[in-house]
Amino acid sequence: MRVLERYDELVSRVHRDSYRVTTHGEPHRGNVIMTPDGPAVIDWDTTRRAPRERDLWSLIAQDSSVRAHYEELAGTPLDDDTLRLYELWWDLCEVSLFIHDFRHRHEHHADTETAWKGLTTHLDPSRWRDVLAT
Repeated sequence: MRVLERYDELVSRVHRDSYRVTTHGEPHRGNVIMTPDGPAVIDWDTTRRAPRERDLWSLIAQDSSVRAHYEELAGTPLDDDTLRLYELWWDLCEVSLFIHDFRHRHEHHADTETAWKGLTTHLDPSRWRDVLAT
């Protein structure tokens, strides 16, 4: 329950009128392909206008140097609460999607094994240690 309370707290702290940009929603190496003209980002089905932290939290989680590099190029700091909000949102969204799938009739096969592993991973409280501590 503390996780949901923290999520609500972060939502209330993030400025609704903050600057919005076009965000991808799932920026990771699997959504980048190399073309003759260079890299291209694909799979834009989760595109939204949102704070830039929506995409940057996961890139920073993959490589912490991304934050300093981005802030230097942008000339403005990222907002820690907004980064935490989207990190927590990702886990809560994944949990809800997995639970939705398991609540309905399903077969036991490789996909459900992967989904079960995903559910238990995203429910692991150690994932939220940093988010809950601040």
